[in-house]
Amino acid sequence: MKKIFCLIFLLFLAAGFRVFPNGNSWPVDTSNPKLWLVICPEMTALTWSSNDLPANDPIYNQTVNFNQVIDSIANDFVNVPNSFIQIGNSATDGTYNTTIAAQRSINICLGSTPGASGGYATLRTESGRTVGCDIKMSATRASKLKWFVSTLTHEIGHCLGFDHSQDTTHAIMSYFHDDETNRLQIDDKMGLIYMYPENANQAKESMTFGLSCSPRN
Repeated sequence: MKKIFCLIFLLFLAAGFRVFPNGNSWPVDTSNPKLWLVICPEMTALTWSSNDLPANDPIYNQTVNFNQVIDSIANDFVNVPNSFIQIGNSATDGTYNTTIAAQRSINICLGSTPGASGGYATLRTESGRTVGCDIKMSATRASKLKWFVSTLTHEIGHCLGFDHSQDTTHAIMSYFHDDETNRLQIDDKMGLIYMYPENANQAKESMTFGLSCSPRN
C-alpha cells in the first residue's frame, strides 16, 4: 500500500513544470544575472483600444503604453522570490549595453508562426550554449492586450528553458490555461526557482514533505 501511495504521490509531483533536456545554458549566474528584451520597431507601434486584463492583474484598469506593458512582463519574472534571474527592457533600462548583451538577448518581433500558434520561440545556440532567443508573435495574438501579455510571457518562458507544463490550471506554460491566466503562476515560479536559484545548495534538496518512500531500518 505504501509503495502505491508513493507512486501516486510522485506522479502528482511530476505533473508540473518541465524544462528542456539541456537545461539552463545562458551565460548568467547570481553575479551576472541579466537577460535583455530587445523589441523590433514594428512591435513598438502596437496600441490597444482597451485594457482587457483581468481585475487581479498589476496593470488592470490603467492606461499603459507599449513599454509599460513590456516592463510589467519583465517585472513578473524579476519579482519571483529566491530566483536570481533579471530581465530588462532594452528601451527603458539605462544599463543596457549592446556589447554586454550580445549573448544574452531575447529578440521580440511580429511575424508568422507555425500552425495555429500565436507565438513561437527559437533558441540560438553555439557549442551547446544558448546565446540568444528569437520570439515571433502573430499580429492577431498581439491585437488584444491580455493575449499579448499571456503569449509573450509564455514565449519568454520557453526562452528561459521551459517546456510545456503538465499542470492544466496553475501554469502559464501549459497549453491548457484559461483566457484569464495571463501571468506567471505558481508552477511557473517553482520552475524559475529550480532553474535559476539564488541558493544552488537549496535547489539541490529533495523535498519529501515529511514523507519517505524508503522502508525503515
